[in-house]
Amino acid sequence: MKAAKYGLLAAAVLTVVGCSMRQQVTIDPNGSGSAEVEVTLGPLIVQYMTDVIGSLGNPPTDGGTLFDLSRIRNAFTGLKGVELTSLSNPSRDTLRMGFSFDDVNSLFPELTAAAETSGGGSGARGPSISRQTTSPLVLTSHNGIKTLTLTLSRANWPAVAALPPFRDDPLLASLAPQGSKRYSEEEYLNLLEYAFADYANEQKIRQALTSSFMTIVLNVKGTVVSESGGARTGNSVTFRVPLIAIATLEKPIELSVSFR
Repeated sequence: MKAAKYGLLAAAVLTVVGCSMRQQVTIDPNGSGSAEVEVTLGPLIVQYMTDVIGSLGNPPTDGGTLFDLSRIRNAFTGLKGVELTSLSNPSRDTLRMGFSFDDVNSLFPELTAAAETSGGGSGARGPSISRQTTSPLVLTSHNGIKTLTLTLSRANWPAVAALPPFRDDPLLASLAPQGSKRYSEEEYLNLLEYAFADYANEQKIRQALTSSFMTIVLNVKGTVVSESGGARTGNSVTFRVPLIAIATLEKPIELSVSFR
């Protein structure tokens, strides 16, 4: 029974139950900055993923951690304007990493190229991406006010998945909409209940789901003027997004902060 579930759901079930992701991002007015990321998996997902990996004949690497640190490290190699500054797993269920970037507007070159052409022409790089696709991170300036906008949608998620730590790490890559299949949040919840039926009852699964968030603490080198979707404290804005909203992207997610 378990083996059948793994074969059916390994590519579709996301690591959202009992998982949290926290990002501390600092952005300079010139677009450069740094980020510290921590991913923590709860006991339920740790047991589930251990069984899934074992059923596929791929035992956990790096001393038992569920995260493949060597793959994540290699994924940063060759990224222009991005430098990995730290990478560790203090426990098998926790990943910590830090990186710096020269220009937030250059993190997604495929979308930048697509936006600068008339749609998939010779100027575009990588897979064909509609010029209507919005880059996940955009920093703009108007009348001395800088605005950083984070947009996540099914259209631009492939660009996010192409960056570390998602790229080349199967566990983190599963934290994403899967292929062309579209789930509502309720449909996705039902799928999770089926997937984890051997590990917990429905109530425990739903409770774990409500505690799963991505938290982004954005620090700006300047004075925050306004924000959308977050809570402001001084020159920092904290955004908390339910992971199920990211896992399904039933509706696009848009967060922003303006500063000077």
